[in-house]
Amino acid sequence: MIVFHRHLLLTSLSIVLCAFMIGCAQSTVTQGNMLDEARISKVAVGESTKEDVAAILGSPSAVGTFDDAHWYYIGRQSQKTAFFDPELKDQQIIMISFNDDGVVTEVKKTGLEEVRDISPVARSTPTSGQEVTVMKQLLGNVGRFNKDRKIKNPSTIFVPGFPRFLLTYECARIASSNNATILES
Repeated sequence: MIVFHRHLLLTSLSIVLCAFMIGCAQSTVTQGNMLDEARISKVAVGESTKEDVAAILGSPSAVGTFDDAHWYYIGRQSQKTAFFDPELKDQQIIMISFNDDGVVTEVKKTGLEEVRDISPVARSTPTSGQEVTVMKQLLGNVGRFNKDRKIKNPSTIFVPGFPRFLLTYECARIASSNNATILES
């Protein structure tokens, strides 16, 4: 009986250890378009057109903001282990420039060596206005309602977008007491 429990315990520990090791496995994630040098070298400056580049490299990751004279192929590879932050392993940006006729004028490649680590500033932009607290939200409209409000033209109440049956009882009561006519939209 003790041998059976020992065997069951060892089996259970082995399964838990295997599950833990699988959870700690590294995974490589590729985002974007990681192009190899052989494909990039097929793009000839002064000869290749936009159609040729699209056939060789595929559609670009991004195109220039104001015109389509610059195509960008952006890719990055990162490696992640378990619950840790991913670590950047490789990054490349290939910029292809075209002239007005759609012929390649420049092929520029930048990689991981060009990456700069930036740290965002923790400041916030001040805004004008009032800071509304919870109490101000709850009690802000107290006393703002005027029950003795007069209708400017007591003969007509027009509520755009609301058919007659959606008007409130109070509106109908005011209209009837002032001999008003309710116009439906």
